[in-house]
Amino acid sequence: MVIRQLSIWVLLFAGIHFAFSPAVPIYRWTVLKSSNLHVFGTTNVNKFNCDITEYAALDTISCNRAKQKDGYTMAGGLQLDVKSFNCHNPIMTSDLRKTLKSKDYPYLYVRFINIAKLPDLKPSAETIGGWVEIEIAGVVKRFDMQYTISSASADQVVLSGKRQLLFSDFNITPPSRLGGMIRVNNELEVSFTLQMRPV
Repeated sequence: MVIRQLSIWVLLFAGIHFAFSPAVPIYRWTVLKSSNLHVFGTTNVNKFNCDITEYAALDTISCNRAKQKDGYTMAGGLQLDVKSFNCHNPIMTSDLRKTLKSKDYPYLYVRFINIAKLPDLKPSAETIGGWVEIEIAGVVKRFDMQYTISSASADQVVLSGKRQLLFSDFNITPPSRLGGMIRVNNELEVSFTLQMRPV
Protein backbone atom coordinates (compact mmCIF):
# COMPACT_ATOMS: atom_id res chain seq x y z
CA MET A 1 0.00 0.00 0.00
CA VAL A 2 2.82 2.42 0.91
CA ILE A 3 4.69 1.55 -2.30
CA ARG A 4 1.53 2.12 -4.35
CA GLN A 5 0.95 5.55 -2.74
CA LEU A 6 4.60 6.48 -3.29
CA SER A 7 4.33 5.51 -6.97
CA ILE A 8 1.25 7.67 -7.39
CA TRP A 9 3.03 10.66 -5.84
CA VAL A 10 6.07 10.17 -8.09
CA LEU A 11 3.87 10.04 -11.20
CA LEU A 12 1.90 13.09 -10.06
CA PHE A 13 5.08 15.07 -9.41
CA ALA A 14 6.49 14.06 -12.80
CA GLY A 15 3.27 15.19 -14.50
CA ILE A 16 3.36 18.58 -12.76
CA HIS A 17 7.03 19.04 -13.62
CA PHE A 18 6.37 18.21 -17.29
CA ALA A 19 3.38 20.55 -17.46
CA PHE A 20 5.27 23.54 -16.09
CA SER A 21 8.70 22.97 -17.66
CA PRO A 22 9.47 24.23 -21.17
CA ALA A 23 9.36 21.30 -23.61
CA VAL A 24 12.15 22.69 -25.78
CA PRO A 25 14.61 25.59 -25.56
CA ILE A 26 13.83 28.73 -27.50
CA TYR A 27 15.59 31.77 -28.85
CA ARG A 28 14.18 34.93 -27.26
CA TRP A 29 15.04 38.53 -28.19
CA THR A 30 13.92 41.96 -26.97
CA VAL A 31 13.26 44.55 -29.71
CA LEU A 32 15.35 47.67 -29.15
CA LYS A 33 14.42 51.33 -29.59
CA SER A 34 16.75 51.69 -32.58
CA SER A 35 14.51 49.44 -34.71
CA ASN A 36 12.67 51.01 -37.63
CA LEU A 37 10.07 50.48 -40.36
CA HIS A 38 9.84 52.14 -43.79
CA VAL A 39 7.06 52.33 -46.36
CA PHE A 40 7.96 53.19 -49.97
CA GLY A 41 5.35 54.11 -52.55
CA THR A 42 4.69 56.09 -55.72
CA THR A 43 2.09 58.46 -57.08
CA ASN A 44 1.36 59.20 -60.72
CA VAL A 45 3.87 62.08 -60.49
CA ASN A 46 6.57 61.13 -57.97
CA LYS A 47 7.85 58.79 -55.24
CA PHE A 48 7.45 58.98 -51.46
CA ASN A 49 8.61 57.23 -48.34
CA CYS A 50 7.20 57.18 -44.83
CA ASP A 51 8.95 55.78 -41.80
CA ILE A 52 8.94 55.09 -38.10
CA THR A 53 12.55 55.57 -37.04
CA GLU A 54 12.20 54.74 -33.34
CA TYR A 55 10.42 51.78 -31.80
CA ALA A 56 8.89 52.80 -28.49
CA ALA A 57 7.42 49.47 -27.33
CA LEU A 58 9.30 46.79 -25.37
CA ASP A 59 8.28 43.74 -27.36
CA THR A 60 9.83 40.28 -27.36
CA ILE A 61 10.22 37.91 -30.31
CA SER A 62 10.92 34.22 -29.80
CA CYS A 63 11.69 31.19 -31.95
CA ASN A 64 11.01 27.62 -30.87
CA ARG A 65 13.98 25.35 -31.55
CA ALA A 66 11.84 22.23 -32.11
CA LYS A 67 11.19 21.76 -35.82
CA GLN A 68 7.58 21.58 -36.97
CA LYS A 69 6.19 20.54 -40.35
CA ASP A 70 6.61 24.02 -41.88
CA GLY A 71 9.78 25.06 -40.07
CA TYR A 72 10.30 26.62 -36.66
CA THR A 73 7.45 28.40 -34.89
CA MET A 74 7.93 32.05 -33.94
CA ALA A 75 5.94 34.19 -31.53
CA GLY A 76 5.70 37.90 -30.87
CA GLY A 77 5.80 40.86 -33.19
CA LEU A 78 5.56 44.62 -33.55
CA GLN A 79 2.83 47.02 -32.50
CA LEU A 80 3.39 50.21 -34.49
CA ASP A 81 1.62 53.49 -33.73
CA VAL A 82 0.20 54.74 -37.06
CA LYS A 83 0.49 58.34 -35.80
CA SER A 84 4.25 57.85 -35.54
CA PHE A 85 4.60 57.59 -39.33
CA ASN A 86 6.49 60.51 -40.84
CA CYS A 87 6.28 61.00 -44.63
CA HIS A 88 8.53 64.09 -44.54
CA ASN A 89 5.67 66.14 -45.96
CA PRO A 90 2.83 67.30 -43.67
CA ILE A 91 0.10 66.74 -46.28
CA MET A 92 1.34 63.26 -47.21
CA THR A 93 1.74 62.33 -43.54
CA SER A 94 -1.83 63.41 -42.78
CA ASP A 95 -3.16 61.58 -45.85
CA LEU A 96 -1.40 58.33 -44.92
CA ARG A 97 -2.74 58.40 -41.36
CA LYS A 98 -6.27 59.01 -42.64
CA THR A 99 -5.91 56.28 -45.25
CA LEU A 100 -4.81 53.81 -42.59
CA LYS A 101 -7.82 54.86 -40.47
CA SER A 102 -5.68 55.81 -37.50
CA LYS A 103 -8.64 57.09 -35.44
CA ASP A 104 -10.38 53.70 -35.53
CA TYR A 105 -7.27 51.52 -35.81
CA PRO A 106 -4.37 53.35 -34.12
CA TYR A 107 -1.91 50.48 -34.48
CA LEU A 108 -0.39 48.49 -37.33
CA TYR A 109 0.75 44.99 -36.34
CA VAL A 110 3.46 42.70 -37.71
CA ARG A 111 3.35 39.22 -36.16
CA PHE A 112 6.02 36.61 -36.81
CA ILE A 113 4.60 33.15 -37.59
CA ASN A 114 7.53 30.92 -38.48
CA ILE A 115 10.98 30.61 -40.05
CA ALA A 116 12.20 27.87 -42.40
CA LYS A 117 15.43 27.12 -40.51
CA LEU A 118 17.18 28.19 -37.35
CA PRO A 119 19.54 31.15 -37.89
CA ASP A 120 23.27 30.62 -37.58
CA LEU A 121 23.58 33.99 -35.75
CA LYS A 122 26.90 34.94 -37.32
CA PRO A 123 28.24 38.38 -38.38
CA SER A 124 27.59 37.58 -42.04
CA ALA A 125 23.94 38.11 -43.06
CA GLU A 126 21.85 35.01 -43.71
CA THR A 127 18.58 34.99 -45.70
CA ILE A 128 15.85 32.60 -44.52
CA GLY A 129 12.25 32.24 -45.66
CA GLY A 130 9.27 32.39 -43.34
CA TRP A 131 5.79 33.79 -42.80
CA VAL A 132 4.44 36.92 -41.16
CA GLU A 133 0.96 38.19 -40.39
CA ILE A 134 0.27 41.88 -41.03
CA GLU A 135 -2.76 43.74 -39.67
CA ILE A 136 -3.69 47.13 -41.10
CA ALA A 137 -6.95 48.98 -40.44
CA GLY A 138 -8.42 45.88 -38.80
CA VAL A 139 -7.71 43.55 -41.75
CA VAL A 140 -5.27 40.66 -41.20
CA LYS A 141 -3.31 39.04 -44.04
CA ARG A 142 -0.55 36.41 -44.02
CA PHE A 143 2.49 36.79 -46.30
CA ASP A 144 5.64 34.84 -47.08
CA MET A 145 8.77 36.75 -46.13
CA GLN A 146 12.50 36.60 -46.74
CA TYR A 147 14.17 37.38 -43.42
CA THR A 148 17.78 38.57 -43.27
CA ILE A 149 19.44 37.75 -39.95
CA SER A 150 22.90 38.50 -38.58
CA SER A 151 24.58 38.78 -35.20
CA ALA A 152 27.57 41.11 -34.93
CA SER A 153 28.12 40.21 -31.27
CA ALA A 154 26.75 38.00 -28.52
CA ASP A 155 24.38 40.75 -27.35
CA GLN A 156 23.04 42.01 -30.71
CA VAL A 157 20.88 40.35 -33.37
CA VAL A 158 19.62 42.16 -36.48
CA LEU A 159 16.46 40.87 -38.19
CA SER A 160 15.26 42.60 -41.33
CA GLY A 161 12.85 41.96 -44.17
CA LYS A 162 10.82 43.61 -46.89
CA ARG A 163 7.60 42.78 -48.71
CA GLN A 164 5.52 44.20 -51.54
CA LEU A 165 1.96 44.93 -50.41
CA LEU A 166 -1.15 46.43 -51.95
CA PHE A 167 -3.49 48.92 -50.30
CA SER A 168 -6.28 46.74 -51.70
CA ASP A 169 -4.95 43.72 -49.73
CA PHE A 170 -6.41 45.49 -46.69
CA ASN A 171 -9.56 46.88 -48.34
CA ILE A 172 -8.01 50.37 -48.43
CA THR A 173 -8.41 52.89 -51.23
CA PRO A 174 -5.13 54.76 -51.92
CA PRO A 175 -5.36 58.51 -51.21
CA SER A 176 -5.67 61.12 -53.96
CA ARG A 177 -5.57 64.93 -54.16
CA LEU A 178 -6.70 67.78 -56.41
CA GLY A 179 -9.79 65.96 -57.59
CA GLY A 180 -7.81 62.84 -58.47
CA MET A 181 -5.08 64.63 -60.43
CA ILE A 182 -2.50 63.28 -57.97
CA ARG A 183 -3.09 59.62 -57.12
CA VAL A 184 -1.13 57.27 -54.88
CA ASN A 185 -0.57 53.94 -56.63
CA ASN A 186 -1.85 50.71 -55.11
CA GLU A 187 1.58 49.10 -54.61
CA LEU A 188 3.74 49.63 -51.53
CA GLU A 189 7.00 48.20 -50.27
CA VAL A 190 7.26 47.74 -46.52
CA SER A 191 10.67 47.07 -44.97
CA PHE A 192 11.75 46.71 -41.35
CA THR A 193 15.03 46.43 -39.49
CA LEU A 194 14.90 45.14 -35.92
CA GLN A 195 17.82 45.63 -33.59
CA MET A 196 17.40 43.00 -30.88
CA ARG A 197 19.10 41.80 -27.71
CA PRO A 198 18.98 38.14 -26.58
CA VAL A 199 17.18 37.54 -23.28
